[in-house]
Amino acid sequence: MIGRNVGAALLTTVLLGAPACSSDETGGGSVGGGGSGAAAGAGGTTAQGGAGGAGGAGGAAGAEAPAMGPLTVHPVNPRYFADPTGAVVYVTSTYAGNTLQDHANLTIFDWDGHVDYLDEYDLNLAKYVIRDRCMNQGTITPTLYARTGPGTAADDQPKFDLDQLNPAFLDQLRARTEALQARGIYVVVMFFNRFDIENTTSWAASAYNNANNINGVDGDTNNDGIGKEVQTLPLPSGFEELERARIRGIIDTINDLDNVIYEVCNETYGDTAWQEWVTNEIRSYEATKPLQHLVGQTAPHPDGSNAELMASSADWISPERNNGGVGNYEDDPPAEDGTKIVIVDSDHVTAGEKCTPVQVWKYFTQGSNPMCYEGWDINRIATHAAMRTTQALAARVDLALTVPHPELSSTGYCLARPGADTIVYQPATGSFTVDLMAESYDYEWVDPESGATLDAGSLVATGGNQSFDPPVSGPIALVLAKAP
Repeated sequence: MIGRNVGAALLTTVLLGAPACSSDETGGGSVGGGGSGAAAGAGGTTAQGGAGGAGGAGGAAGAEAPAMGPLTVHPVNPRYFADPTGAVVYVTSTYAGNTLQDHANLTIFDWDGHVDYLDEYDLNLAKYVIRDRCMNQGTITPTLYARTGPGTAADDQPKFDLDQLNPAFLDQLRARTEALQARGIYVVVMFFNRFDIENTTSWAASAYNNANNINGVDGDTNNDGIGKEVQTLPLPSGFEELERARIRGIIDTINDLDNVIYEVCNETYGDTAWQEWVTNEIRSYEATKPLQHLVGQTAPHPDGSNAELMASSADWISPERNNGGVGNYEDDPPAEDGTKIVIVDSDHVTAGEKCTPVQVWKYFTQGSNPMCYEGWDINRIATHAAMRTTQALAARVDLALTVPHPELSSTGYCLARPGADTIVYQPATGSFTVDLMAESYDYEWVDPESGATLDAGSLVATGGNQSFDPPVSGPIALVLAKAP
């Protein structure tokens, strides 16, 4: 057995110091500062020059930072995104329900601190939860639609005018997306949300409830106290135009930013055909714009089908827990075959309860991309550390050619380019086997959370199953690379 007697060394510098996708393949330069009085502003490091100070001229444009997008589906390994250089982008993410809109009963979200935190843990994907209702945990600000009145809505604030998207909302959407781009972080922007229509409480606060808008519009055409109709084809009268305007307003605000990924709806309460209609609306409108961004779909709730998602026109998907009898995305995720880019959002799998380092590593070695939903408080530090470690390892291998090979290890979790690079995850305790091609290898035992090297050495494989005995108990990762 291999594994116990070589002195331990910290991999913090070598492993965690390795550039992750967000810093290696993306880049956001700083904007130059403005001058004061007659002085010119200093040049920036992006295409933007420095802004002019009071009475002063703006600075000259600095060197343009490399574009980080729009992302595409990687042509060789379609389990992942690709940046404009063709490099693989493996994404890791965490988010809360108030990353874009604040709620009066909650502490104001620390946006700047959140961006710093994402950067610290090499989490290269953020996500916004967009709501169109007036209240959830208190009044929501800024709201999607302008609140002009006359009359008051369910929260005793002015009613919505559905003919006007709220400038404050669009400004915040733009500013926060720009801030992420400057740090090399992508963001999922959703257009719709099931939670605005799913029950009588949420529907009572919905902008599409005629009690809350001045337009006489009501999406509950069967008067059952919920608004499922607004996410089901055929849409109620007037809603096709209303939803199209909503889609276009969001696109107009952020289309020129290259760190954007779109999501049709958070767990639509409607049907697959409606998701396809929204997807087509996004694509057809963006076809008239400078940039075109990828569009994702999530499994409808509560009766979604991962098979339908795989067969959809979406560029990427977020599945539900049940996988049609073939494992499940909570405890036994399948090896992805590249039919779609899969972002496993814990919100659709276990509502965050199983957003653990074990889940992160299972998703990573099965060729999917982990995303953690954490309610209102982002605090799963061990999970985020595990994501950072997988990012560092992803940067060490040729991820375009390294794919899931669960059959090569008795653990069932193995990402490999046979004969070159192999990453095995042991989620439990004990020895395991790895089927290796005849070759000389360097190996490292890696702590899945901290990224520290617990043991290291070399071996010569003669071909076939090789037994490995981890140097410690509990979950661990084994990294093998062809010896130079």
